[in-house]
Amino acid sequence: MKDTRFKYFFDNHYQLLCNYIMRLGADYDTSEDVAQEVLLKLWQQKGPFELAYALTCCKNKWIDWCRKTSSDKVRSEKWETLNHNHESQEELDAEFIKINKLNTLVRQLPHKTKEVFIMNKINGLTYSQIAERRNISVKTVENQISTALKFLRENW
Repeated sequence: MKDTRFKYFFDNHYQLLCNYIMRLGADYDTSEDVAQEVLLKLWQQKGPFELAYALTCCKNKWIDWCRKTSSDKVRSEKWETLNHNHESQEELDAEFIKINKLNTLVRQLPHKTKEVFIMNKINGLTYSQIAERRNISVKTVENQISTALKFLRENW
């Protein structure tokens, strides 16, 4: 039972946790390290597998990481980023709920449409780059992006 709940939680929230940590000021690799440490802790403690708890753990783990790895100058810069560049916790929570909803909707897209959408909107590839990599026409890429956006608008 624990394995299934943890796998579901990991599959549905890992990227969200990484994005949250990057929003706090971490780079991509560090955000993955912190998220993995938090998820390992949740696994070892057998839960709770709740998003709000995991986000709080991520924030605390990021603060610990800043304390341990930063020199005084870098530490003060990171603390400034942490304390001055973010909205209230409620606004951050609301934003991550929206991101989670968007992730859920994107997962519901047909496989090929989802891949093209992610390549364009997340990875930043142009339509022609996507067409070349997937061996499809640019028009097909345009249609798939249009289909994805229409689905997201209708279901938001």
